[in-house]
Amino acid sequence: MLLLVVAASFLSIPVQITFAQEDQQPPFMESGRPPIGGWTLPGPGQKSIEVASSEGDVIVAVTWTLAEIGQPNKFSFQFADNGNNTISPTYSIELLQGNETVPGSLRQDQTSLVQEYIFNASGIYTLRIYGIQDRPASDVINIPLEVTAQPPPSSSTPGNTTRSYHP
Repeated sequence: MLLLVVAASFLSIPVQITFAQEDQQPPFMESGRPPIGGWTLPGPGQKSIEVASSEGDVIVAVTWTLAEIGQPNKFSFQFADNGNNTISPTYSIELLQGNETVPGSLRQDQTSLVQEYIFNASGIYTLRIYGIQDRPASDVINIPLEVTAQPPPSSSTPGNTTRSYHP
């Protein structure tokens, strides 16, 4: 009986971050609460992540549409409070590489649920959302990003294929 109680307690540990890549299974909300209403699962060429803010007051679901180095990458956001109520806050956002803000990436007083950034090099970045309306200044969302060169498109194009025939 004691083992059953311990196992039940272990299973109730909340998980704050969910992640799905385009080649994996859809994300599961292991935090024990349903996904943010209307959140769509990632499609081909997309990654998604759900992250709680440092104070736990805000949850953001992010869908990242990947692009080649030097091309616009699209980030779509859905915000919710810790009661799973959709919110549309004003926020500030920036890209960091190491502890440095990537030049030109700081955007303050944003209300758009879509942001685009161009990465000029592969590397590890952090997408930081802060200054969230009606939240303490210490309530920050840090989203880790690994930017890699995307594989080149297939070299064959319609109408330009070569086939060999051997009778």
